[in-house]
Amino acid sequence: LNSHSSRPRPLPLAGNSQSSAKQRMNNTGILEFIRKQDRGTTWTTSVCTGAALLAKAGVLADRQATSNKAAHQFVSSQHAGTTIHWQGKARWVADGKYVTSSGVSAGTDMALWLVAQMYGRTRAEEIAKVAEYTWNDDASN
Repeated sequence: LNSHSSRPRPLPLAGNSQSSAKQRMNNTGILEFIRKQDRGTTWTTSVCTGAALLAKAGVLADRQATSNKAAHQFVSSQHAGTTIHWQGKARWVADGKYVTSSGVSAGTDMALWLVAQMYGRTRAEEIAKVAEYTWNDDASN
């Protein structure tokens, strides 16, 4: 994973409530934007129900991913006719350049993991310390 260029090009996607996410699922403009941006990213990430948009856009095809556990049924139904290997027990899942997290605090843990991948673990630990955040660095927890 450290082979990414020194100038990362991430596409972060934040989740929202299920009702809000459901309203965006058929917005072809949003889905096309995600597909287009994904072609040029070094990392494509999501937090919470943001994974539903990545799934619906088709960019998670044949990948492992996770999402908010309370929204699992809804999110896992957004597959655009592809196979996605949903991980039910994970704070975040990294599969190539795609990194998805479950809830909001797991998204913070995932973001610190990404910092560690791009800039080193020491930098991620410094950020967590300054933010007074206890980093759960176990993706499977």
